Amino acid sequence: MPDLGNLPALDVAIGLAFVYFLLSTVCSAFNEGIATVLGWRAKTLEDAIGNLLAGGKVKQDEGDGAQTVDLASAIFSHWRIRALVRDPDSSKRRRNRPSYLPPRAFSLAVAETLAAGPKEPEPDKSPWELADDEILARVKKAVGSLPEGEARALVYKAAINADGTLEGFRRQVETGFDDAMERATGWYKRKVQVMLAVLAAAVTLGLNVDSVRMGSQLWSDKPVRTAVAAKAAGASNAQNAADAVDSVNQLKLPLGWGANNAPKSVGAVLRRIPGWLITIAALSLGAPFWFDLLSRVAHLRGSGVPEGPRS
Repeated sequence: MPDLGNLPALDVAIGLAFVYFLLSTVCSAFNEGIATVLGWRAKTLEDAIGNLLAGGKVKQDEGDGAQTVDLASAIFSHWRIRALVRDPDSSKRRRNRPSYLPPRAFSLAVAETLAAGPKEPEPDKSPWELADDEILARVKKAVGSLPEGEARALVYKAAINADGTLEGFRRQVETGFDDAMERATGWYKRKVQVMLAVLAAAVTLGLNVDSVRMGSQLWSDKPVRTAVAAKAAGASNAQNAADAVDSVNQLKLPLGWGANNAPKSVGAVLRRIPGWLITIAALSLGAPFWFDLLSRVAHLRGSGVPEGPRS
């Protein structure tokens, strides 16, 4: 097998992938922090359930008598759902709304909420204390009172295809819930991808990361190329990669806005734009992509015939 350890092009590719990995790790960390602070997962889940149960109305006792509330709001107020959040009474969405909802908890909450309705004199029991067949009977009765909309379509179809059992009703509701969560996952990924692109642009311009200039120096400067490739080879796991971030300044790559790297004229700035765009596109792919690629390429580099001992 040919020795792949001394191919300059391969070392340049490893060096660029290593830098992209380090910078995209920073972008991903900021992205995750923003998503957590703003409660994007909880908001996306709430929007998906709101769409799934759009138009649904149920009656609930609020002390002064029965009041009509949105079915989605009633589901989030259900004890099964409130038990999954950190602080149900908080004013912040990331605390008072779950970021993940098990299908079983959702289907049980739907069934018990529909079965509750306004309180009746008999039997004086909570919905979850009733037998399954009685809960299903109440659910079927509640379907007729739901206005036209997505919620009625979901519950009506689930009741028709329930095979006469509460378990069958729940399975149908969970199927609709899983379909809604697949769409919600797509919404969340698009939102995260947009923010990742914004962060990639900020990091690229903030650190003046020109891929064209960086690749040219790696190609022409063998000591730097060798040093970067060696650093990349050592980043075989997350801990090693994190340690490598601390020594990135020692790689002597053209990064930052120092006197030797800053463009001196408008024409020089325009010539940097292609390199910046390449970097932004690369960082937008995310840290997992570059870590996987870096691992594969570094393994390819090290799989050749080892060099003979030098005198």
